[in-house]
Amino acid sequence: QHAVLAAYESTPFQSAVAVLILANFVATIASTQLTRAAAGGDPAAAARLDVMEGVDLFFTAVFTAELAVNLFAHWLTPFVTSGWHLFDLVIVTLALVALGPINIPVKALRVLRAFRVLRLFGRLKSLRNIVTAITSSIVPVVRGPIGRPCSLQYFE
Repeated sequence: QHAVLAAYESTPFQSAVAVLILANFVATIASTQLTRAAAGGDPAAAARLDVMEGVDLFFTAVFTAELAVNLFAHWLTPFVTSGWHLFDLVIVTLALVALGPINIPVKALRVLRAFRVLRLFGRLKSLRNIVTAITSSIVPVVRGPIGRPCSLQYFE
């Protein structure tokens, strides 16, 4: 169990999960656009939606396996005390329920998997540093074009 935890928390494993989350995010966006196009009568979009169902099934299987490894690695108490782990559990459970034969509105909730991309900000320190740096630089960048004409006007 300690070896699985070390492997799960390793940078290569977490990077692979991050890539999968981003790929799932892109696939969800594409699927949403294809659904709209198919509703508008585009036959090519309807055919591509079948492919997207396979992609969705792939991501559901991969994230179910990742959740199982996560649960085994952290076991019960550390798992249920983490908000991100519980969030993943809810999202994966909803995705598994949506695969069932009953046509229930849970299928519409698959879009919630796209919100797993938010987990990346908490998991990858370097990504969090980049986002912090970008957001911190917005104010000085905006001030530049505003401040420069004001200072030029002042010195004339």
